[in-house]
Amino acid sequence: MPMRKTSITVASEILEAVDAAARERGESRSCFIARVLGEIAHAQRQLEISRRLDALFEDPAVVAEQQRMTEDGVQMAYRLPSESW
Repeated sequence: MPMRKTSITVASEILEAVDAAARERGESRSCFIARVLGEIAHAQRQLEISRRLDALFEDPAVVAEQQRMTEDGVQMAYRLPSESW
């Protein structure tokens, strides 16, 4: 992934905490911040996916369809021939 430089201003206490955390992990400040920001962006995308799925499954029509499909699947399983392995 291509990297770009940026400049940010943060409180001294935060920067000290970031430096300490980066040192504990054997990372540079830049690598630590980039990794943490990447993890936050990933978590945000996952949260949005979860929100969309939750909204989808709140729809009573979708819930009814899911229940019908589950019941159909159970009925099909009962009709399968018994096999011994």
